[in-house]
Amino acid sequence: MLPKFEPYIEKGEIANLPAYNFYCRISGIETEEPMSGETVLLEQKYDPKAVHKTYDTDQKIEDELEGQKNAEESKEIAKKKGKKER
Repeated sequence: MLPKFEPYIEKGEIANLPAYNFYCRISGIETEEPMSGETVLLEQKYDPKAVHKTYDTDQKIEDELEGQKNAEESKEIAKKKGKKER
């Protein structure tokens, strides 16, 4: 992992990070310099309704994406059949 962070982070720095601390390097069109951060525990009560709402929303999105994928596949199959029949 160290080669991804060189020359910004030296050997031993990653292994000696305190708990809940991290290094990251974001790459897109241009790779950014590494940065460090610390995770923070948020004080939040468990709400089963929120969990179910999140799950239901995720499931709805997955179903919509699956439907779009199936529609695209059906169109592609229909195109191929149309070409074969000519």
